[in-house]
Formats: sequence, structure tokens, C-alpha cells
Amino acid sequence: MSKQKNTAAQPSCADAAIEWREEWVPEASIIRHEPLQVRHKLDAGAVKRYRDMTAAGQVPPPIKVGRLPDGSLYLVDGWHRLEAGAVERLSSYEANGDEVRALVADLTMSELRWQAASANLAHGVPLKTREYRGVFRAFIRAGKHKKTGRELMSYREIGAALGIGHTTIRQWMLRDFRELASRMGGQEHGNANAEQPPCEGLSLADEHFIEANKATAGLMQALPQVTPAHRHRIVERLRALVAEAERLGTEEAEPEPF
Repeated sequence: MSKQKNTAAQPSCADAAIEWREEWVPEASIIRHEPLQVRHKLDAGAVKRYRDMTAAGQVPPPIKVGRLPDGSLYLVDGWHRLEAGAVERLSSYEANGDEVRALVADLTMSELRWQAASANLAHGVPLKTREYRGVFRAFIRAGKHKKTGRELMSYREIGAALGIGHTTIRQWMLRDFRELASRMGGQEHGNANAEQPPCEGLSLADEHFIEANKATAGLMQALPQVTPAHRHRIVERLRALVAEAERLGTEEAEPEPF
């Protein structure tokens, strides 16, 4: 289903703290960054249900996209919908059907991680137990455990917010945020005067580098399995990628110290 373009952005009734606005966004500009997805893989059944819904003429709610300060757009909510093509597309000559309707918000990196993680708690395919740990990490890194002033939520309060037992929360805190865990102290209530932990983990650039390496490894595995014609097309794409990398600029990494 398509709509004609409305140039005025429409405010949505989403999160009170974050302003989500309806925009038409080029689908190719939306980055599907795997580290933001706490699910280990997409649910094939959910993708099929969205495809069937679209085929029946129904359009699900718009996807959510976070805009970082540098202007880059990251998918926050709607992985199954985007995979299924269950999005509302703009019908106009200028858009050429490539723009999709989305709720967009200006976010920091920590807000982006938390919004992506918490979206899985609100709806959609239920999370598996091991996937909740990714939600917990995003919760802490976004500072959602911090109350007014220097007071922090207890383990029980964090567990209640995430729907996870407080003993599991304490175990994860000890493994993932050791310094914060040592300052929080007791198993049940924790220390209200503990400080905000640093944003531990890889940088966004490092995450993208790892994802690029995974894609390269997958390409190397696939090359012997495809036809010469396929390989020709792949080579053409690789030449374009090299040209783009050189345009953006490269720098030889410093050698690892002995």
C-alpha cells in the first residue's frame, strides 16, 4: 500500500522522553546494525506473518529509526517488518518507491542501543532467556538504572523493570559490570550511592568493522559455490566498494606491539 508524500513531519504519540516523528526515509539509508539486535536471529514465522499481512492489504505500524548526531540512520524497531517488506512505501515519481514511512527520533548512541533493545520487550516475538542479557546490558549502558541524584535502582527494581529475577540480574552485573557490582554491594538491594558505570564494550566503529569482516568471510566461503557470471558481478561490486573506501579515506593500521 502506498501514500502520496506529505512534506510536513507528523508528531507521534510514542515515548514521552523521546520525540518520534513520522518521516519518509530512503530504505537504502537505513542501517541494519546487527549488534543492535538482541535477538540471535530473526523469526522466520514472524517474517512470513508480516508478508501474508501485506499481501492481504494490511499495513503494520511503521518501523522506528534512530538518527545519530552525524545524521546516520539506524533501524531501532521493525527488523521482521523490514525483512518482510511489510512497510508503507511512498508513491511518487521522485521517490521511485524507495522511501518508507518510519518513526524517526534524534538519539545518542546509548539511547539508540536502549531503544533497540527495549523495543523487543514491548511487542513482537518473545525473547529467549539468553537474549534478555543483551537487553540488560543496554539498560545499564543507557543509565536506565539511575534514579534521581546519585541513587540507583536495586537489583530487585532492575529485575522488575526487565521482567527478570533479581538474582540473575546480580549474576549478570558481576560478569558484565564488575566495578558497578562491587560498589552496589548487597545481593538484594545494592548500594544507592554507587556511581554510573562507564559505557563498556566496543565502539560503533569497531562493531561495524567486525560486521564487515564477517561479511568478507562469508563472501570468501560463497565464491567457490557460485557461477562465473555471479563472480563477475561480485567483482564489479568489490571494485565499487574499493573505490568508495578510497574516496572516504584509508589509513594503514599501526603494527601490533610484540
